[in-house]
Amino acid sequence: PCALGLATPTAIMVGTSVAATNGILIKGADALERAGNLDVVVFDKTGTLTTGSPTVVAFKSTQPALLERVISLTVLVEKESEHPIAKAVRDYARRQSPAEIPASSRGEVENIPGQGVRCVVNGKLIALGNARLMTALVVASKSTVISEFQTLHEDKGNTVIFVSIDGIIEGAFAVSDELKPDAATAVAALKERGIESIMVTGDNWKTARSVAAACGITRVHAEASPEEKAKIIKDLQSQASPRSANTFIQTVVAMIGDGINDAPSLASADVAMAIGAGTDIAIEAADFVLMHADLYTVVNAVDISRKTFRQIRQNYIWALGYNSVTI
Repeated sequence: PCALGLATPTAIMVGTSVAATNGILIKGADALERAGNLDVVVFDKTGTLTTGSPTVVAFKSTQPALLERVISLTVLVEKESEHPIAKAVRDYARRQSPAEIPASSRGEVENIPGQGVRCVVNGKLIALGNARLMTALVVASKSTVISEFQTLHEDKGNTVIFVSIDGIIEGAFAVSDELKPDAATAVAALKERGIESIMVTGDNWKTARSVAAACGITRVHAEASPEEKAKIIKDLQSQASPRSANTFIQTVVAMIGDGINDAPSLASADVAMAIGAGTDIAIEAADFVLMHADLYTVVNAVDISRKTFRQIRQNYIWALGYNSVTI
C-alpha cells in the first residue's frame, strides 16, 4: 500500500513539478512514462529546428514590368495567413509596394496543406507556394531566370516560394529561417541517450538536407504532406525497437512540431511535443508543451521521465523491504 498509494503518486507529482519548473507542461502520467522509453524523435523543420521567424532575403520577377503587380497580388492573397513563411513573404511584399489591391476583387483563398495557397483575383488564378504546388497546378515550365534563382537559394538552405498567374510563374521569393542555436546540441544529446533523430518536413529536398546536415540529422523525409507525415510516424511505430531482444517491442516515437500541418502526426505519435509558441491545434494535440523556444527542453523532458520512473522503482524496493521487516 505504501508504494502504490504514496510512493508512486509522489514521484510523479515531483517529476511533473520539476518539468514545469523547466518550462515543460505534461498532460498525463502515461505520457511521462512513454517519454522515458523513446527510440525515435521526429522533428518538424520550420519553427521547430529553425527559429520560426523566417525573412525574405531575395525576390526575383520574370519581367520588371510585372514586379509591382506580382508584389500586390502576394499581399492580397497572403493577407490573412498565419503561416510563418506566408507572413514573411507578405510583410516583405508590403514593404516593397505599399499600394494594395482591394480585397473585394479577391475570391475565397484555398489553403493547400504543405504546399501553399491559391485563389481567383479579378478572374485570374493566383497561386503562391512551393514547387509541389506549381507541379500540382500544371504550371508552365519555369523561366531560366527563376530556375537559376531557385538553384542558387536552395543550395544555401533557403526555401523558395513561387508566384504564378494563370499557370505561368511570374516571380519567386527566397526565404531564410535560421537554425536554432541549440539544435545540433539537442540532437547530439538525444543520440547519447540512444534516441535517433529524424527530420520530416514539407519543404524541398535541398533545403531539408542542408538544415539536417547542420544539426547532425542523417535521416530526412522532405516534401511530405500532413497525411504523409502521419504515415511516416505509423511506419516507424510498426518497426522493431532497438530495445527488442527475444520479444518484439514496437518502436516508441515522439513527434515535435508547432504548426497546423503537424497536428495529424502529433496525434499519431506515442509522445507528442508541441512548441509553446506554436498554433493552438498543435498544442491541443500534444502530450508535452515546451514553453521555452530552445530544443534542449526535449532532452530535459526525456531525462525527467527516466529519473521519475527510476525513482518509482526505487520506492517499490524500499517499500517492499520496509513492509517485509515490519511484518
